[in-house]
Amino acid sequence: MPVAAFEYTADSAALAIEFFDGSFFATGWYWNFGDGTTSTQRHPVHSYAQSGAYTVCLTASNMTGSDTVCDTIQLGEITNLGEPLAREGVVRVYPNPATNEIILEVERIHEFSPHPHRPSTAGPFIFTLYDALGREVLRLPLQGTVSRVEERIDISDLPAGLYFWRVEAGGAQVGGGKVVVY
Repeated sequence: MPVAAFEYTADSAALAIEFFDGSFFATGWYWNFGDGTTSTQRHPVHSYAQSGAYTVCLTASNMTGSDTVCDTIQLGEITNLGEPLAREGVVRVYPNPATNEIILEVERIHEFSPHPHRPSTAGPFIFTLYDALGREVLRLPLQGTVSRVEERIDISDLPAGLYFWRVEAGGAQVGGGKVVVY
């Protein structure tokens, strides 16, 4: 099963975004740029007609199925430098590379919720680790407050190699990436 993920760089003044596919196990890509246009390129560049907030979704697929991840991108003039630009929660796994344990942090959990004024609807959070062949090697429900989860995860029994991680909240992917175990 593929795991969808992407990153982007923005030229906010030019309203142009360069997207980078970071999906695992994907052989097909379908991008919805949130402005009525789409692409099937792996690493597309897209220009928007006007500034604003756009929800961009990538559906990664292969012969076993598909997975979708979305992110909201803010384009245009930044008027308040005192506020962080991120509107969504943050998911981090470190250190990378790692030997005995990794630390998973999920911050601003309430912003993963479809009801941001009711933070308790954001969970439950599930951390899953896959080996390089896509096999699940660890699945862990996460506990934390309504604003933050920090979990130390023992990986000392895992053989050295490349692993892929994924965090889900309420059934939707909210983060994913790679970690090297040595």
